[in-house]
Amino acid sequence: MNFKISRPLIIAGIILLAIISSLFLADWASNPKTHQATISEIDEKVETVLALTASATSVAVLVSMLPNDMGTPVAENISDIAMFFAIVLCALYAEKYLVTIMGLATFRILIPLALIVFGVSLFWKPEKLRQIAVKLIVIGLAVFLVIPASVKVSRMIDQMYDFSLQKTVSAAEELQEEGEEAKEGGIFSGLKEAIEKFRNKAITLLNRLIQSFAVMMVTSCLIPLLVLLFFLWVIRQFTGVDLVKKFSATYKSGKARRRAQRAQNDIDDEE
Repeated sequence: MNFKISRPLIIAGIILLAIISSLFLADWASNPKTHQATISEIDEKVETVLALTASATSVAVLVSMLPNDMGTPVAENISDIAMFFAIVLCALYAEKYLVTIMGLATFRILIPLALIVFGVSLFWKPEKLRQIAVKLIVIGLAVFLVIPASVKVSRMIDQMYDFSLQKTVSAAEELQEEGEEAKEGGIFSGLKEAIEKFRNKAITLLNRLIQSFAVMMVTSCLIPLLVLLFFLWVIRQFTGVDLVKKFSATYKSGKARRRAQRAQNDIDDEE
């Protein structure tokens, strides 16, 4: 027996799904509790980076106090690395806030828009509009999943290579305490062997900081970009839409228009 759903019933279902998506799913997807695991992991990395930056800065100050400027180059390099961690910190905060914003954009804008387009396809240009609706849904889900996926991939890499930033933080804090004790005891102005030993430990810490920065750049900056590119590739395979090419063409077009406008303004000024 053939069963055919009437258009009014389909439209009612579309309206119901759009309401559920925009009112209920959007609130669920934008609620930080929904992404508690992802946000907790990002917060843990933020605390680690802050602790690492603070300890490294303190160590740099102590190393710079070594006599005859023998620790100045090391101190400057440690300070530079500590400043570079601000890049990682910005990337982590961006991920933390975008994970909820992307969920809100997906279920309050993209999914309802896709449902509206699908509803319109029942009356006008069905094949073309349904393709657009499917593209919007795929893009929305990709946008929603990109940050949680990148955080999980980063966690897998950390576990696979057994690299712990906490070890670097502990080493920096231990060297900081040792340097403060040495400063209070006057060792910095005393035995050459003690000074050289502290300087060598600072160089070892510098190497660990460089390694930690490289790992954090990969897991917090490069991995999210690679995951984003993967999702863009998935979107292209499922929908045929090359978002990178579209964004590039839009940027070049806008740049050409601005250049033409400046040239026209220069001509007007000369006249």
